[in-house]
Amino acid sequence: MAKKENLPNFCRRKTDRTIEVRITLTEDQANLLGKKNLVKSLKTKSVAVARRRAPGVVSELLEQINQSDDKGKNLSVEILQKRMLEWKIRKQTHCANLALSTGDLEDFKLPLFDIKEGWVETTSIVNGQNVVQYQPKKMFSHPKKVIREICSMNEDEIVSESAFTMLRQSVSETVAAVENFAKELKSGNPEAIEFASQLVRKKTKSVDSDVPYQSESAAAVTVTQAFDSWSDWHKREGKDEDTITSFKTNIDRFVSVFGDLPVANVTSADADKFVRLLEKCPARPPKSVREDMTFNELVDWNQEAGMNCLSAGTVRSAVSAMSAIFGKCVRDGTISKNPFRVPKVSKGKKANRKFFDERDLKKIFSMPYYTGSEPIPPGGKGPAALWLPILALLTGARQEEIAQLHHSDVKKVDGVWVISFQDVDEVSGEHYTLDDPESKRIKNSHGGDAAAMRLVPVSNRLIEIGFLDFVEKQRSSSVKRLFPEVKHNSKVIKGNKARNWSKWWGKYFREKTGITDPTKVFHSFRHTFRHEARQVGVLEDVIKELSGHENHDDYGYGRNIHGRRFDVDTLKREIDKIAFKKISISIPKT
Repeated sequence: MAKKENLPNFCRRKTDRTIEVRITLTEDQANLLGKKNLVKSLKTKSVAVARRRAPGVVSELLEQINQSDDKGKNLSVEILQKRMLEWKIRKQTHCANLALSTGDLEDFKLPLFDIKEGWVETTSIVNGQNVVQYQPKKMFSHPKKVIREICSMNEDEIVSESAFTMLRQSVSETVAAVENFAKELKSGNPEAIEFASQLVRKKTKSVDSDVPYQSESAAAVTVTQAFDSWSDWHKREGKDEDTITSFKTNIDRFVSVFGDLPVANVTSADADKFVRLLEKCPARPPKSVREDMTFNELVDWNQEAGMNCLSAGTVRSAVSAMSAIFGKCVRDGTISKNPFRVPKVSKGKKANRKFFDERDLKKIFSMPYYTGSEPIPPGGKGPAALWLPILALLTGARQEEIAQLHHSDVKKVDGVWVISFQDVDEVSGEHYTLDDPESKRIKNSHGGDAAAMRLVPVSNRLIEIGFLDFVEKQRSSSVKRLFPEVKHNSKVIKGNKARNWSKWWGKYFREKTGITDPTKVFHSFRHTFRHEARQVGVLEDVIKELSGHENHDDYGYGRNIHGRRFDVDTLKREIDKIAFKKISISIPKT
């Protein structure tokens, strides 16, 4: 029998052997949070590391539970009953419009209110007479959905189980009141007709309009004011300002097309039109064009220019940004419907980046600063200009993964020199924060992609070029990072150190090599590594292990305690095959 592991409280192993924290919720907590368990991965397979990380994660999840309890209490029954009253008025106004517009109450038909599954007819005996009543079908099997719909509740608005129980009778009474009002109109009751006339004179929004219902106090809130409100909330939550800058770009685009409308006047048709314009917007227009044209003019210009448009992922991000801003308006009670939850983005095609062929590589590693005929330009940030392309070619690593390396990441494991790509501090075992100037990020590592955290042996070719000598030189400095000159600034995403350097390299490399194919970029080194590996007979599973791609076929079987399927000796033997022997690569002597 296998020995039972002594895991920390609330912890368990997943099928891929990584350890996660899982807290089972009570029924009330599950109703508040919309899930039965709270789960967060500890990003490790080591019990020792899990013991260090678990207390902080458990505290974080328990705090989330406490906050949800408070939120459930704050969204009181009184608030929802007020929303029911607004729903009743809108429905009664709809009845009044239908009845009074025909002028013939005899032909007025009882409206089937727009709870999707419709209504069922029931008959009951009252005072010895059969009385026909209508009830929404969903009330029988999905009462909570009816309450959410009538109360215009957003998905992230939560109510305790006891509150739902109290509201069920109120929903029945509200529906009955609207139904009785419609019947009184049909019967020609003078009081009902007079009340209907008053409702119509108030010009309350009709529920079948595409414009969401809103309170009079909310009618003046414009799109830019809604963004300012969201921005203030975002800052209070302690979130980064890069997201605010990104969202502001999309708000500016929207306002340039539709004007600074009241948010209540923005329809799903407007949202859909905005998405279609985004899909036609050029991804990288010339600066002179970008600065002189409005968003609409830019889209029109691109119809003739024919430049590559924004990717589907970028458009989806823009829609998510707008939806977040309008979603806050829904939560605040400014509007009852989020128009940006409707539009769908075309799937589009993923960028098809090519690998560098032999001629390309010879041109790249013959650029002036490699031959020593010219010094490294200031934008190259010293040794980064030399080593980032070499490391990308001979390790298959991503640009950002290389730029953020610490000299301590180059070390011996089982007697083999390796580069450790990970985003945790080796001493504390904790993930870096984005505000830390020494921070490191590995793609999707916080989203469960354990494969991106990996060890890549230093190949013989890298050693010949002088990489280990360079690392030893950097160890003697007072900084942690191999390329300290490559830094992020406050205008870009925190933690993304290579962004500005990448722009410089892309421009310099095209100018010096004459390679203009837009599908050949720095990331092409990664594709080149994988292509060469296949040509020299490296197994596909080994390629995935070296490049940090998840192998979805193995389900964790055969991996060792560190999550690796192959030991470093095997990886070293295979990566030594990927040597690009026909390409002359050297570091000029200084």
